Amino acid sequence: MPRLYVTFILFLWSILLIPQSNAKLYRQAKEAYHQRDWVNAARLFEKLLLRDSSRLEWYYPYAEALFFNYDLDEALSRFTLVTLHDTKKKYPLAHFYKAQILQAKENYKEAAKNYKKFLGIKKKNISEFHKKFAEQQLIGCESALMTRPSKNDLVLFALDTFVNSTLSEYAPLELDSVLYFSSLRNKIRRFEDDHHKNKIYIRNFKSDKKEILALDTTLNSEFSDNGNYFPVPGTNWVLFSRCRNVTPYEYRCEIWKTRKNGNRYSMPEKLPVQVNFPGANTTHPHMAKMNDKWYLFFSSDRPGTTGKLDLWKCEVISLDQNQFGIPENLGPKINTPDDDISPWFDGDEKKLFFSSRFHPGFGGFDIFYSLLSSDTFSKPVNAGVPINSSHNDVYYTVNNSRTFAYLSSNRKGSRFEGKQNCCNDIYRFPILSVKKDSLPTPKTDSALVFKDQLKLLVPLTLYFHNDEPDPKTRNTQTSKSYDETYFAYLKLTDEYKKEYASGLDKNEREIAEGRIEDFFADSVKAGYDDLMKFSSMMEKILSRGRDTVYVTIKGYCSPLASTDYNINLAKRRISSLKNFFAKYKDGLFKPYLDGTAPNGSRIIYEDVDIGELPFSKVSDDLRDKKNSVYSPYAARERKIQILAVKFSDKNNTDGKLSD
Repeated sequence: MPRLYVTFILFLWSILLIPQSNAKLYRQAKEAYHQRDWVNAARLFEKLLLRDSSRLEWYYPYAEALFFNYDLDEALSRFTLVTLHDTKKKYPLAHFYKAQILQAKENYKEAAKNYKKFLGIKKKNISEFHKKFAEQQLIGCESALMTRPSKNDLVLFALDTFVNSTLSEYAPLELDSVLYFSSLRNKIRRFEDDHHKNKIYIRNFKSDKKEILALDTTLNSEFSDNGNYFPVPGTNWVLFSRCRNVTPYEYRCEIWKTRKNGNRYSMPEKLPVQVNFPGANTTHPHMAKMNDKWYLFFSSDRPGTTGKLDLWKCEVISLDQNQFGIPENLGPKINTPDDDISPWFDGDEKKLFFSSRFHPGFGGFDIFYSLLSSDTFSKPVNAGVPINSSHNDVYYTVNNSRTFAYLSSNRKGSRFEGKQNCCNDIYRFPILSVKKDSLPTPKTDSALVFKDQLKLLVPLTLYFHNDEPDPKTRNTQTSKSYDETYFAYLKLTDEYKKEYASGLDKNEREIAEGRIEDFFADSVKAGYDDLMKFSSMMEKILSRGRDTVYVTIKGYCSPLASTDYNINLAKRRISSLKNFFAKYKDGLFKPYLDGTAPNGSRIIYEDVDIGELPFSKVSDDLRDKKNSVYSPYAARERKIQILAVKFSDKNNTDGKLSD
């Protein structure tokens, strides 16, 4: 009896300790999360989830910690789990971060869908920054989907392993065949710990020795990180960044200068407060002559920035005497609410190159350029592929002989240690030595772009309310057009929520209503939006006057009811879509449909058999309308699809269709 009593007490005590232990672990995880200590935050949240995998409030910060720690595959899995179960939309940023990961993986179509889902969430706790970022990157994803492979034979080459290590290399600058770059490659041993420090290295391409050398310790202080080496043209001054941790998770940089004498450097001196604003980050120095004056370009988060790091410039009156003009922010055309970094002004082309995460791009940081006109910069232009990738592309520079351009990137193919895409390598590509006047002006066939975008929209799925259009008939045709059925369907959203959530307690009711909202937003509305884009693209293609567009439409019927009735219903739904095209913009497509268009373009529908949906467990009992009509699972079965589009070009002599 005493032994049984002791066993019971120990069992009871272990039960009481579990929540206390969880609470302590959660406090530690939350503290690491708020300190942006992503490694420990991920580790601690993972421990919590091993104890209880049902806690959505732990999954979201765990996914974020994985994301910021470059565990992108794991983060994508966790964010996907959150988006599937977060019916109350407590974690709207899950779609936001999921979209960024999909963008990095070049899955632009799914990335765009998730940006749209995020923008469709109406929550007061979503910041304007996140909304604007999603809007910009949605444009970037849609542009990426339309980008055709470049034919300019531009190929980027990663430098060899003497330069690129499994850690980060960045800020490349080649002068007279000597490459200066910054790297985290070597550890120093101090205070019984190993520390990686950024140092500046050189690689001499003329030398037979394939080696890299660190610059002397006067410049490469072991007590700070040093990088962004920039020799000022026509002088022996060198500018560089020197950075230190002000807290374990906060980093601050300043711009310093030193005189180069052979292979030696003078004691570095920090630039004055006009440049290095107290308490602010100031980095990425670059000096260039612009309109007969010398300017220092740099990145900084000083007061007056529009976001995080902005691009600034100030006139250099005398570098010897530390005399500088008042720094000027480069303005809202260039600077965004996110980081804008690594400026490089190409005086020959009058272009300011820089990298930005916010301007519409292919993912991560992209390289942009802005043309100088008089004393103002134009709206930035994306440098395109292959200069840009779906990952981070930064530190664009050109060597002084104008034979190669360089950049730093963590794109596919970069070397890494531990986490894929964690670390930057240095890449370069040859600059074509052809006079601009002799280059042919490239002609862009806009119709090819529209065709690409049109094909990316299929399969395009459209949904219907139960037994619509024209319920309780066996007709195969209808006078209604799809947009009529669509807008009528949307008006039933509240009815669907009410019926599907009936009889449930408060928590389950909110989950059920969330599923209905998701279905109408992600399926019904998204389908109609894609149909409008499809129609717009088709209009542009047909207006050229040399295309026949073949559109394949397929209807589906459920195996749970009368096959004959459902086949006729599917045909009525196809008929409603054809009516939509016939009525589009007051009959704009009619001449293309009946073959009377003066320019010879046509639309031809290709007949396909009505498809039967796979056997479903969805109820077909009309007395159980909650599950047979109002359930999102049942609603997803009431659909038709534009399965494919093909094109026949009159100028194509072999008469083949293009997919």
